[in-house]
Amino acid sequence: MTENGMMKRIVPLVALLMMSAAPGGLRDDELIRKARELEEIRVRLVERLSPCVVAMFRSEGQGGGSGVIFDPAGYVLTNYHVVGNAKEMRAGLPGGRILRGQVIGLDPYADLALVRLQGVGPFPYAPIGDSNALSIGDWALAMGNPFLLATDFRPTVTLGIVSGLHRFQPGGKQLVYHDSVQVDTPINPGNSGGPLFNMKGEIVGINGRISGRDRGRVNVGVGFAVSANQISEVISDLRAGKLVQHGTLDATVQDRPDAGADRGFRVVINQMYDPSVALDAGLKLGDEILEFDGTPIRSQNHYMTLIGVLPAGRTVEIAYRRRDGEEAGVRRVRVTLAPLPYAADDALMSHLPDEGHVTWETRRILSRNRKASGSAPAGALGWESMRSWPGGNKVGVRQFRGNGRYSRENLEDGPAPKVIELNEEGARTRNREGLWSPIDKNIASHLHAEIEALAAFESGDPDRFKKALFIGGDKIDGRTVDVIDTRSDGGARFQWLIDTETNLLTGYRYRAQDREVFVHLSDYRETKGRLLPYRIERGVQGTPGVIDRIQRYLGRDEIPEEFQPPRPSGEGY
Repeated sequence: MTENGMMKRIVPLVALLMMSAAPGGLRDDELIRKARELEEIRVRLVERLSPCVVAMFRSEGQGGGSGVIFDPAGYVLTNYHVVGNAKEMRAGLPGGRILRGQVIGLDPYADLALVRLQGVGPFPYAPIGDSNALSIGDWALAMGNPFLLATDFRPTVTLGIVSGLHRFQPGGKQLVYHDSVQVDTPINPGNSGGPLFNMKGEIVGINGRISGRDRGRVNVGVGFAVSANQISEVISDLRAGKLVQHGTLDATVQDRPDAGADRGFRVVINQMYDPSVALDAGLKLGDEILEFDGTPIRSQNHYMTLIGVLPAGRTVEIAYRRRDGEEAGVRRVRVTLAPLPYAADDALMSHLPDEGHVTWETRRILSRNRKASGSAPAGALGWESMRSWPGGNKVGVRQFRGNGRYSRENLEDGPAPKVIELNEEGARTRNREGLWSPIDKNIASHLHAEIEALAAFESGDPDRFKKALFIGGDKIDGRTVDVIDTRSDGGARFQWLIDTETNLLTGYRYRAQDREVFVHLSDYRETKGRLLPYRIERGVQGTPGVIDRIQRYLGRDEIPEEFQPPRPSGEGY
């Protein structure tokens, strides 16, 4: 390239730098050098990201769009309107190679689809970023296959800025963009399903819509991408092969004028189905919605953005105020969102998870957890902790678990029994006076099932699970988890919660006496060859739990022999 040509390319960057430079700041030669450095960074970024972007075609040759690989296993994100109800797609990789792709999961409401490439990996991929970290004015890079321009499937690259955030674009019962990123980055037909990148090379959206107005389907500077944070709410469900249904309270809200309110209006429930999950939770017409799952509600549209991105089955907390003469004050209630139905579509509703794929993904999740946790089997475990109750009581505790047995002993007086023992013969407690009494058979049965299930999980052998099945995702303390459903030998159902970022077990849950028991694990530290949690919270869903803060894990020579199954020397703790 000639020096003149180089100058034409860098002048816009120089102009931007000069606009932000203070008088007497950088010299002209320094500005040019800096501009060349920035251009080089951008060019290298495009080179790095291009192999992750694919052209998408239906197997019968219809349509065309784009997609992006976000996982080395060959998972591709694209738009539902690119895939439709196809079972299989073709993916064109930069360089001209074409691979088959199995359609795994669908989210028609949010215009998302997941395809898994059929080929030998690992594939080049780009990570999904945080769209909530975007600011208006940030650079935004779009890549895809507009107008089918590249016969070798090398993506077209366009550059612009973020021009709006958290935009809503209606679409009926499909293709609703509740939380989209608006950009002036050129997006045209064929870009659908392709990635929107930030300048770190992270996927911050999936391009899907443009505002063409009178010029038809040609970009006029207003494009929309499904935000990465909306994608994160459903990505596990898509990987589980589901037809994602979004959540609803079976109730609507409106901005009701009120001169006494800070904003001149209040967000209140104005319509409600009977029956509905909102009604079952105790909500009524006229209730003012103050918070949705911890986020203060600013308006009706803000509420719609928050609930619209969540899948059915997600449990949220609603803070509300009632103004009908009843006791004033903020009330809180937990509600599990009901499914928002799709319009009748036999082809769409026939979508079911592929059994072979779900089995493969279940084993992949467990394998990654095993690798992240450490190579040494858990075997027998013993630990000393400070246990605290919601009321503020605390007591030192020593616990042992292994070989189908469990024991907990309070090291000082506290609100719980002095000793709890569980073995193959049953379960019993000893009070402070030294008197033993049996534990209720139902409780003992669930405790046995829990010990058995933990041993199976910690063995690292998926074949020890009964009907283990990856069923989708959830959010625990703001973090996305994969949920694996399984059964104990006695038939008790357990759900394992595995963090999608760290691959560590963040907890598990099961039902006991018609109540959902949860156990949350956190504050992992390297201990004796593996990562172990130093904070354990146990309770009933919807209420504060009992918290154990581990002070130390015991060595194998400190654990009684009856808790230790026969094992080769050198293993265990």
